Amino acid sequence: GYEYKFTYSFYIDYMLHYDGETIIFNITTLGNEDKRGFSFKLKVMENGIDLKVVDMYSDLEKKYLGKGISIAMILHVKSIFNKRIISSTNIQTYKCHIGESNSQDAIDKVWERMRKNEDAGYNEIEGYYYTK
Repeated sequence: GYEYKFTYSFYIDYMLHYDGETIIFNITTLGNEDKRGFSFKLKVMENGIDLKVVDMYSDLEKKYLGKGISIAMILHVKSIFNKRIISSTNIQTYKCHIGESNSQDAIDKVWERMRKNEDAGYNEIEGYYYTK
């Protein structure tokens, strides 16, 4: 029954940690654009098709947790960049950076919900979810 209004800013930068161009979003409520908000980062993959979610975290105070931002941003970014969005993986062979993982919360609350709504599929071999 609540209505939230969010805004975001983003920039693209080469990040050594991800060894590639990364799209870095800061999502906040209106009027709080100068504050740190929900962090959402995607690595531009070498195949030219995919953007990989490498960071998807609420703010430290958890004000943005449970507001549907993750799913909304994944679908929005897919649309504005015209790219397939893929999740991080937990399979060592297919990780693109040190420390990459897909948390159980992200799997349950984001990717599996998207899969049930037929907005996402799952690649069992490489262990990642992807937008359809």
